[in-house]
Amino acid sequence: MLIVLQFPIADARPFLEDSTGRLDVPSWPIPKPKRDFVRNFGEVHARTRGISLPKVLSHDFYFAVAASALKYIDLNGCALPKISIQLRGAYRRLFCDGMGMTRVELGLNADSERKLSGDDLIALLNNCLCLPTKVRQYPHSSRTNLLQLQAAPLSRLYLYSSTRKNVVANVEEKYVSACEPILLFEYDEEKITPPMPSRCKVIDPNATGGVPLSYTKLFSNGQSIGIYLLGCVKDNRDDVRRLRLCLLRLHAQHEVLAQVLRWVSNGFIQYKPNSEAGDNIEEYLNKATREIFQQKKYGVRQSAIRDALSAYELVMSPGQKDVLFEVLEGVRRQIRVKLKRFTSQQQVGKQAIIVNVNGRMEGGTLNIMGKGPTVRVNYGKGNVFYGDAIAAGYIEDSFKAAGKTANGEVQDALERLTTNAANLIEKLDASEQQMVSRKLRALTEEAAASVPDKSFLKVTGEGLIDAAKTVAEMLGPITTAVKGVLSLFGIAI
Repeated sequence: MLIVLQFPIADARPFLEDSTGRLDVPSWPIPKPKRDFVRNFGEVHARTRGISLPKVLSHDFYFAVAASALKYIDLNGCALPKISIQLRGAYRRLFCDGMGMTRVELGLNADSERKLSGDDLIALLNNCLCLPTKVRQYPHSSRTNLLQLQAAPLSRLYLYSSTRKNVVANVEEKYVSACEPILLFEYDEEKITPPMPSRCKVIDPNATGGVPLSYTKLFSNGQSIGIYLLGCVKDNRDDVRRLRLCLLRLHAQHEVLAQVLRWVSNGFIQYKPNSEAGDNIEEYLNKATREIFQQKKYGVRQSAIRDALSAYELVMSPGQKDVLFEVLEGVRRQIRVKLKRFTSQQQVGKQAIIVNVNGRMEGGTLNIMGKGPTVRVNYGKGNVFYGDAIAAGYIEDSFKAAGKTANGEVQDALERLTTNAANLIEKLDASEQQMVSRKLRALTEEAAASVPDKSFLKVTGEGLIDAAKTVAEMLGPITTAVKGVLSLFGIAI
């Protein structure tokens, strides 16, 4: 059985007019196998099995080995007492389309001595997300964390690794963004005891070439992640492989395109017609939307997959869409039509989310309502947050990170920032709550580190202030709180 975790990374550098120091080697999307390499990741290779279908995208075919980027500390360190399973590393790879989309793909083989129930599957996948791992960081350190929480460290490592050495010390981390990961489980049907998890939604087999496919969302470690279960028998292994390739590519394209559009909407990426950067944006938007709305890919009908990928969240808020299409006024009409279709994707009916709770939730209640899980939870010292469950997890993590710092002055400043940020986040819609709370957690965890990265603190702090500009009464308190933290590290904004 195969478990695959994918971390998509959005890269803004091809669409910026300023010089960013981005390397042009490897020559993605068609690099030179066994000659090109990605610093801190590994050598470039071609898939040994290839892809048997015509018109294959080259960024599905070539990859850089990523074994040097991420290390497993103990593959079987999160053992399940009731399930005898042995995990083995299958592969670690980095893919890139040469423009805005990069993705890190990690594969694990799971060997079981007995049949697994549907609940066993969910427990196994949750434990995989909790594996202790280590990711290299610039210049000579590493970041140890649970596997699920390594998205941001991997995106930062890719940024530094794809930047010229003479400018890497001054590169801005805002150039890349870690997108939402996805988890696939390719299981042998004879090793599964029916039924599958009752909370999973089944996709019509006619749309997947007859391959059993179901999906749900798991809430764990303060984050939610899409879970896709693919059934495999001896006679359909090639069909399962094609479906897996389609799912991973479509998910990464969906997540990265959404982030690029948010960058355009907030002005970080400025679209200027008839400029090199503007032409790059148009080329990327046209290619990405064409691939996303392609009827079939690898023999798989993509419409059902698109519905699954967009089942839980809006791509953009109405306000962001209005700004986006005003900025993209000069873009070709057919691209605008496809973008309007893409940004209109939203929840399709009621969806189930599996919530994994480690320990106790004190003084709080969990309600599944509206567009997703909403909580009212006490996160520390009498503070109460009511809003998106994922955002609540990030806020609670931020308060815990503040409490771990040995410097009392830094701890007080971080707790003030967390309290003010929670008040801001409550006033945002669900998608923005998650984004801003994720930045808050990143800042507090970095500030609590033994040797904080000052450039990262500055960029993340500025991001929180930018988010507060949408809520007038919170701009002052957030700005004061952010400056109060950064000043303790000698950072001025």
